[in-house]
Amino acid sequence: MPFRLGLARVRHDWNRHAHADPLWAILTDPQKKGGGWDPESFFATGVWEIDGILRYAATLPVEFGRKRALDFGCGAGRLTRALAAHFEEAWGVDISPAMIELARRYTPAGRFVVSQDPSLTALPARDFDAFIERANVGVVPGWIVFVVGVIFNAAIFVFAIGTLRLREATGEV
Repeated sequence: MPFRLGLARVRHDWNRHAHADPLWAILTDPQKKGGGWDPESFFATGVWEIDGILRYAATLPVEFGRKRALDFGCGAGRLTRALAAHFEEAWGVDISPAMIELARRYTPAGRFVVSQDPSLTALPARDFDAFIERANVGVVPGWIVFVVGVIFNAAIFVFAIGTLRLREATGEV
């Protein structure tokens, strides 16, 4: 499948999710399917997750800034909203214009960019103090190039794939 065609399909699918059941598409708790997430509970999961990541990061022998954080594949801004409480700037980038519209509505303090360009030239800089990615890079062909570029600049890098299945198995969800 040609690269652009793959991105167009991913964008189409996430736009469809944004109109159907956006919060469940991002955080697939079986009990919340069909519009079962209320926004307050949904965004509270992001606060819990980001607070936990930052608590853990504080135990590491590395200092990191609190200027700019990037939520890659931000969807409706669940993690971007939580990052905004800890960083001067919380950026969210997503391939879906419909998801970015939701993110802007739910998180006015965030800065959001629609991009289907793996170089992410729509962002003002690649200088982020934290980079959060939750199971998106493997879904969008070509983005791994950007991820590698950011790793070397970010003091906190969180890359998680398949954590929901692990959380379901351990009963955390």
